[in-house]
Amino acid sequence: PSDPVSQAILAMTDLERLAGILSCWSWSRCAVIAREWKYLHPVRAYCEVRGIPVQTANEENVNIWKLRETQTLVQWLDQRRSKLFAGKELQEQLHACPDNVWRSLLDDALVMLVAEVGDEMTGQQAMEWLAEWSRGARQRQTGLLLLSAHRAKGLEFDHVTVLDGGWNRLGKNEDPDTACRLYYVAMTRACQMLNLVRFEPISAMGHNSGGSAKLMTEEFLGSRSVVIRKHALRDDDQTGLDRLYALPKLSEINLGFAGRLRGDLHTSITAIADLAIGDPLQFRQSGNRWECHDMSGRRVGVMARTFTMPEGYRIAAASVYAVIVWKQVPDSNDYPGVMRDRWEVVVPEIIYEPVS
Repeated sequence: PSDPVSQAILAMTDLERLAGILSCWSWSRCAVIAREWKYLHPVRAYCEVRGIPVQTANEENVNIWKLRETQTLVQWLDQRRSKLFAGKELQEQLHACPDNVWRSLLDDALVMLVAEVGDEMTGQQAMEWLAEWSRGARQRQTGLLLLSAHRAKGLEFDHVTVLDGGWNRLGKNEDPDTACRLYYVAMTRACQMLNLVRFEPISAMGHNSGGSAKLMTEEFLGSRSVVIRKHALRDDDQTGLDRLYALPKLSEINLGFAGRLRGDLHTSITAIADLAIGDPLQFRQSGNRWECHDMSGRRVGVMARTFTMPEGYRIAAASVYAVIVWKQVPDSNDYPGVMRDRWEVVVPEIIYEPVS
């Protein structure tokens, strides 16, 4: 069938089949790749329902250098620019932060830092290394990775599933072969097994409703290395598989909100400081804007006027994806009314559900 939910069920059914028969299986060595993110939403929803570890390669929405955890290290290093210290001291500073995915990422970085620079270093050396590392850093893969074909470049996995949908779309200024090149990139990420999912054509001409994977897979289907498997959908409960997962862009967040609050004991300032990664959040509409509150009702953020919900959906749940440290650029007026040199901004992850 040509709907994304059915495709997700079939794709994940086959990966679960492999997980059940391969003794060396690890979800952290697998990926599902699509041309467009909308085809990955039901895959994530399926994993959440079934308890399969899953993560999305969309941390580009967050600058790792600006993370609260990274800036905790940077502030400590800034006070020791010319002083020698042991790598263990830096690790102790990091572990003063609560354990979460970002601290885990920085833990890995500190191991690399010591290996490259040595166990003794100055604050200046460490800061320069961290700044360079943060430009290309990515989260450690701990579960099934969902990502776009563009994002998959340069990566490798034991098992890869490539979804159909959107492959016949031609973006502005793209040449006609762009989709084929991207499909090739997605295919060549697999080291052991490659699964290509294809929507059933709905006409004798071979056209389908969602994508053009058929056009790009037809020629090698006769190869001895290819096994064609036709699936029948199980009678799975599809409740919740039509949810959408979204990280707002920074342009959709009022970045100056906390910078305009007076005093370190302001309710919102203390509430943001208390937040941990993964904590649940509440969204409330105030006039023409949405506000973000913690579960005690304290306001921890405001969305920008550019923030809108997908048409036909409402917010089902939200949580803290990251907390970043923001600063007013000297001699600029980017955030009028700001009274702080630096402040924290909450980046939420939002789950949407269809309006019934």
